[in-house]
Amino acid sequence: MGVDYVATSSVSPVAVAGISGAIAIAAGFSHTCAVVAGGVVQCWGENAQGQLGNGTTVNSMIPGAAVSGVAGSGAPHLTGAVAIAAGYFHTCALLSGGTVDCWGAGAAGELGSGGGSDSSAPIPVPGLANVTAIAAGQNYTCALISGGTVECWGYNGDGELGNATTGVGGSSSPVQVSGLTGATAIAAGYDHTCAVLSTGAAACWGNNQYGSLGNGTASNSNTPVSVSGISGVMGITAGFSHTCDVLSSGAVECWGNNDNGALGNATSTPCASDSTPCSLTPVPVSL
Repeated sequence: MGVDYVATSSVSPVAVAGISGAIAIAAGFSHTCAVVAGGVVQCWGENAQGQLGNGTTVNSMIPGAAVSGVAGSGAPHLTGAVAIAAGYFHTCALLSGGTVDCWGAGAAGELGSGGGSDSSAPIPVPGLANVTAIAAGQNYTCALISGGTVECWGYNGDGELGNATTGVGGSSSPVQVSGLTGATAIAAGYDHTCAVLSTGAAACWGNNQYGSLGNGTASNSNTPVSVSGISGVMGITAGFSHTCDVLSSGAVECWGNNDNGALGNATSTPCASDSTPCSLTPVPVSL
């Protein structure tokens, strides 16, 4: 049963009640979801847009009922979750058959269903198949396809869908990222997206106000641009307005907004028009 929030916090880890056998986890703006054994998904936190996926819009301080239909519902298009992604107010699950279901906020098309309504229960993303990974930004979602292409849907005000268009209307159905092949991993920040390529390089697209695309400029891009001067990239992650990678050597590099030291290089050099500390190209983290 959902309950309203009580203002509380903890400065040390606390066990999440009722979760065991977890195999994947994702955190949104104010909700969290976990995939547990059997492909079941459980979520907790804010639920005003239905992002907990339990058929209600009631907040829950503990994991409640399993997300409706992800496993054990008998719905023919669902075969169990293997990965999870959480945006600001929406959630998506990658299912074992290579399809994707999403729930929660849908006004920007981030559920990929072709419509613009919220849903408190999972709905399939039509026409999407052979997905190997998913990533969720503020109000958009991207999927990595087995052949190395990427498809995205939702809000596109800064070009975060990567399909050579820009507009707040975006797309409520998946569109292919232009010119991108050989992708092996993806990450979504607030309004920018990045991919690791099979060559060991990386490419990013979307908002670039603070250099989060890493291409040496502060100009947005609605198509992928190469991150400057990097190779041997093994993994990538995206924050609100910065990005980091891990290299085959074990080193870590970051680029973008450094206002609070997020780049880990012990500097505060301004590079944005508003004098915000940032780096337009990757800098090594001082490990």
